[in-house]
Amino acid sequence: LPNAMREICNGWKSDALLQSVVLEEAWGRLACELMHWPGARIAQDSVLWKPPGGSPVAWHQDSPYISNQFLPREGNSVTMWIALDDADALVGTMQYARGSHRWVQ
Repeated sequence: LPNAMREICNGWKSDALLQSVVLEEAWGRLACELMHWPGARIAQDSVLWKPPGGSPVAWHQDSPYISNQFLPREGNSVTMWIALDDADALVGTMQYARGSHRWVQ
């Protein structure tokens, strides 16, 4: 499947550069500020690699397989997308659907 997107979960555990990006304190502070949390921790990172001309990733919600693993289930996670390479609409950037956090899961 040469055009398939590839994913590595928890790449930060085996690569110092990924670790420095994923565990950057500023991301945790931002999550705490946005969610009014006293503290935060990393649950999972996903390193996604989509080859040039690769198939698009369909619209989806992360919460069914991330947020539902923890209690309480409401307001327990934040997803952040960080491009490791230059990215623009032509190569396919992440898009968010406004209000999708209110959609029925």
